Amino acid sequence: MIIVPDKSFLVPKDPIGHQSEMAGFFKFEKYKVDSNGNIIEDSKTLVLDWFPNLILDQGMNRVGSHTDATTACQVGTGTATPAVTQTSLATFLAGSSNINSSTNGFSGVVPHFGFRRNVYRFLAGVATGILSEVGIGWATTGATLFSRSLILDGAGNPTTITVFANEVLDVTYELRLYAPEADLTGN
Repeated sequence: MIIVPDKSFLVPKDPIGHQSEMAGFFKFEKYKVDSNGNIIEDSKTLVLDWFPNLILDQGMNRVGSHTDATTACQVGTGTATPAVTQTSLATFLAGSSNINSSTNGFSGVVPHFGFRRNVYRFLAGVATGILSEVGIGWATTGATLFSRSLILDGAGNPTTITVFANEVLDVTYELRLYAPEADLTGN
């Protein structure tokens, strides 16, 4: 599947005309846990592969003034269409600042981008229920979102996922920064 980045939000041009673009993507995986609460490694299930999100106005403002814009993940049950003016989930269910892993990298093919990929872990029993929305931000609750999305299937349509009490949920968020492909000149 080829993912076309959401280029609806462009960072303002600098004095020489440089224009960078940002996009974010989510992926959901689940694990079952045993009676002691330990993850059963071979139970890993890819629930939903990469889908795009909307970077919010307050998220872009946060990036310009803080380094913590993507330190927490929130999930919920709301179905309101994301809008750049939103600051929180429509119906909050759970939050996690447990970053299980973090990776930096870059794409060596066009379109070139650098990325930061965090895996946020919700322990068994924390995000239990039918989930329909997700957000990344700087706190596990409240109007603190950098980005928000309805949970989307492979065709880009809103869907839900079910997390049972005996399952660990991993939400992976990849934030990409696209550099201009053409040479720039200026004073």
